[in-house]
Amino acid sequence: MTKVEYVSVKTENGQNISSTYYLPDGEAKAAVLIVSAMGVPQKYYSPFASWLTTKGYIVATFDYSGVGLSLTGSLRDSSVTITDWAHFDCAAMIKAISIKSEGKSLYWIGHSLGGQIYGLVPETAQCQKRI
Repeated sequence: MTKVEYVSVKTENGQNISSTYYLPDGEAKAAVLIVSAMGVPQKYYSPFASWLTTKGYIVATFDYSGVGLSLTGSLRDSSVTITDWAHFDCAAMIKAISIKSEGKSLYWIGHSLGGQIYGLVPETAQCQKRI
């Protein structure tokens, strides 16, 4: 059974984003960051993340600032942008999963927007591959 940890990750612009780590039994061979489509909550990726753990990966999912479990206050009052998601949220998650996986190889799996913003994230040099 997959072990799951729920963690709040602080971004450089002071936001707290909700993330979930899926941990394999035993030592992980690599890490996977699942970067969601716009408006898709992280829980959508739970079955896929759990399956990846059976293949030996530590996996992280997250909700962008102002979305899902990372929404604080009213969505109408949110001024977050897609660029903020790339520069702050994705960057924070790359750092967080790199620490959690103790520097193991990191793979980026992007769904729709999650694949499109890859080029806007300065920290992607740490990723071995984008899928």
